[in-house]
Amino acid sequence: CHPNCAECFEKGDDVDNNKAAYWFLQAAEQGDVTAMGNIGICYLEGTGVTKNEYKGCYWIQRAANLGDSSRQTKLGDLYRDGVVVRISSSYPYHYDTIIPKDITQAMYWWNLAAEGGDETAKERLQQIYD
Repeated sequence: CHPNCAECFEKGDDVDNNKAAYWFLQAAEQGDVTAMGNIGICYLEGTGVTKNEYKGCYWIQRAANLGDSSRQTKLGDLYRDGVVVRISSSYPYHYDTIIPKDITQAMYWWNLAAEGGDETAKERLQQIYD
């Protein structure tokens, strides 16, 4: 397994997911933009790591800011939907907004991604304008 080993996830084995997430994090911490996006997705989904929306959003934002068009699209999606987490089990309505719903920000990130050639971002924008 190596830092950008998507094959590890294809196997569907928890051990492989753990290894892949480990290497994504190692590479992300060394500045690999693709790995930043990959570990961000891992944290958002809880694949190979304990689910952590804060860390997931952090890595997705870093990758997007560094020009990863697929993560710019993902960041746009996160702004479209918003990211809210429950922060206390003792208070049933105690939530923290990590990324607020903001269609203007979503469109900003989708436009950047579309300019970078991301087809999914182009589709998102087309849906808005149709």
